[in-house]
Amino acid sequence: MSIEMEKLSTHYHDNVKRLKTAFSYPNNEDFVVRELSLSHLNKQAAFFYLKGTVKEDEIQEQVFNPLLTANEQIDTEHILTVLQNQLTKPPQFHTNLNILIHKILNGHTVLIIEGNLEAIVLPTMAFAHRTVGQPEIEAVLKGPKEAFLESSDVNRSLIRRTIKNQHLLTETITIGDGSTTDVSLMYVSDLVEPALVQEVKKHLQSIEADYIANLSILEQYIEDNPYSLVPTVLLTERPDRAAAFLDEGHIVLIMDNSPDCLVAPVTFWSFFQTAEDQYQRFAFGNLIRIIRLLAFFMALFAPAVYLATTNYHVEMIPTDLLLTISSNRGNVPLPAVLELVLVEIMFDVIREAGTRMPSKVGPVVAIVAAFIVSYATITAGLLSPVIISVVGIASLASYAIPTNSFNFAVRIARFGFIALAAVLGFLGIALGVAMSISYMSTVKSFGVPFISPLAPYNRSSSDLIFRRAQWKQWVRPMNISGKQPVRGKKPEGGANS
Repeated sequence: MSIEMEKLSTHYHDNVKRLKTAFSYPNNEDFVVRELSLSHLNKQAAFFYLKGTVKEDEIQEQVFNPLLTANEQIDTEHILTVLQNQLTKPPQFHTNLNILIHKILNGHTVLIIEGNLEAIVLPTMAFAHRTVGQPEIEAVLKGPKEAFLESSDVNRSLIRRTIKNQHLLTETITIGDGSTTDVSLMYVSDLVEPALVQEVKKHLQSIEADYIANLSILEQYIEDNPYSLVPTVLLTERPDRAAAFLDEGHIVLIMDNSPDCLVAPVTFWSFFQTAEDQYQRFAFGNLIRIIRLLAFFMALFAPAVYLATTNYHVEMIPTDLLLTISSNRGNVPLPAVLELVLVEIMFDVIREAGTRMPSKVGPVVAIVAAFIVSYATITAGLLSPVIISVVGIASLASYAIPTNSFNFAVRIARFGFIALAAVLGFLGIALGVAMSISYMSTVKSFGVPFISPLAPYNRSSSDLIFRRAQWKQWVRPMNISGKQPVRGKKPEGGANS
C-alpha cells in the first residue's frame, strides 16, 4: 500500500483542525491534543498522540517541560536541538498529513509549531506487551528457550541478537487501506536474491484490504497458490529457527500482533525440519528425522492401507491376523470405509474440543473422552477395535510433524487416500501418490519449486531428509540463493554435493 500525498497547510490552525477531524476529536477520548504557547517565540504549538500507545510521562518530562522552560533566546531551529538532547531516538519530519496519521496510530507523537512547514514526529512508542517466554507450539528440548511475542520491535531484536551481521537489513512496507499495518522484511543482503526481495514486495504491495490482523491472515494474501492444500510459506515462533532460515537466504516477515514470523520461500522439506535437528549430534538428529518421516507416512497412509488390504488384498494378511480382524468386525453393522470416516471425524471432534477447552482441563478431558467413547462404541458393537487402533495411530503420528499447517494438510489428504483406497485399493493409493507428486512438482513458493532441490535438481547443503555433520555442511541450498553458496571452508577428504 502506498500512502496518498496530502500536504500540510501553511496555516497552523488549519493543520490542527484537520488532525482533530481525522481522529474525531473530541468524541474520540483516546486522542489527546495538548496545545501550548511558546511565549519566547510568540508562537502556538500542539502535540497529538493516542493514549495507551505512548509514554505520557516521558512526553511531559522530556518534551513538554523543556519547551516551556526553554531560554527566551531560542529560535525555531534550536527547538530540534532541545528535542534531540532529551530523546533517545532522533525525531523525524513530515509534510504528508496521511503519514502523520499513520505515525500517530503507531505510537508516535506529532508536534506542529505555528509557522513551520514540517511537522515533527517524536518516537514515543509504548505499546504494552508481555515478556519473552518459551515457545508453546514448537516445544524446546535443546537450544534457546525463547519465543516471539506480539511486538515487532522485540521480535526483530531477538533475531538480531542471534545474527550479528551488518548485512542483515530491515525494510518496512505499509499495508491495509483502513487500519494500516507495518510489515517488516528482514533479509541478509549479501545472501538473498534481489529478485526474491522484489517478488515478496510485489505480493505485499498488491494487497487490497481494509485490515490485516496478523501474519496468519497475511499469509493467505501473499501465497502463490492460495487454494493449495500444502502451504507454501512457513510460520515459526522460534527466533533461532528464523535466524537459520535467514542464513540460508530466505526472507522473514514480522508484524505487530503476531507471536511468530513468516518465512518465504520454503520447500517441502522445510516442514519436516526443526532447529533442534542441528543442535543434536548428526546421528541423533537423523534418527529423529527418520522417525518423523515414518510418522508422516503412517499419518497419511495407515487408514487407506488398512482399507485397501481388508477390502481388496486380503491375501496379503497373515491368516491369524485376518481371523482376528474378521471376528472383530463380525457384528459391526457399518462398511469399513464408513466406519473409518466416522472414527476419523470422532477423533477430530475430540481433538478440536480439547483445543478449545481451558488449558488446564482440555488435555485431560480429551483423553478421558477418547477412552470412554471408544470403549462404549466397541462394547455396543458399533465400531471395531482394529479400526479405532488404526485411526488412533494415524492421529498420533500426525503430531510428529513439526509444522502445524502441514499437519492439517496431511489430515485432510488422508480422507482423499481413504476414498481412493475404497474404490481402487492399492491402485487408488498409487494413483493418489502419483497425482500428489505431479501436483507438488508444479507448485512454487515465490518462484522457488516446492520440491527442489530434488526436482529440479540443485546442489544443496545435504540438509534435506538427512543431514551431515555440521562441519561438512559447507554449501548453502542453491535452490534458494546462489549469491553466496559457500558458508565455510570445504572439508578435507570429501565433498558435500
